[in-house]
Amino acid sequence: MADTDRYEVRSQKVADALRALLTALATAGIGAVYAMHGQTTVWGAWFFSGLLFLVSLGCVLRSWFVAKHRELRRREASRANQPQPEFTKWSRKSSWLWDTLAAWTLFIGAALLSVAVWVPSGKSCYEAAKAFAEVSDKTTAASGTAQADEWVDAYLAAQHWKRQVCP
Repeated sequence: MADTDRYEVRSQKVADALRALLTALATAGIGAVYAMHGQTTVWGAWFFSGLLFLVSLGCVLRSWFVAKHRELRRREASRANQPQPEFTKWSRKSSWLWDTLAAWTLFIGAALLSVAVWVPSGKSCYEAAKAFAEVSDKTTAASGTAQADEWVDAYLAAQHWKRQVCP
């Protein structure tokens, strides 16, 4: 029985370390999404990666509550001198299930974020807004001159580009 208890304690320590790692990675992913969301053209990729990082955090939180619930049930069984309750590995009240879901959503979120990062430069929302601002200033400066029509065309093109890439 002592070996079983020792292995259970070790298993819980490993599970807690895994949850801490998943929490840190998901939080870093949310920070990365927030930091670079205006720099990408793939709006859906960064949006859904951020959403998946949030889901991953939710799964980790659920896993912690399930682990706490499991320990409370074991404590109550011990107090009542009853046998320890059995827990299935893949039930909805299994911390293993929630940790696995957290890891998968974190992995998929990171993959989507990498897609958003590797979009070719020159097509980001930031660059479109910057180009639009420059053309807008030059269009205003050129009003009333012979080149005004050319700058208006450039202004409309930059505005169209900005509308296409910025959410």
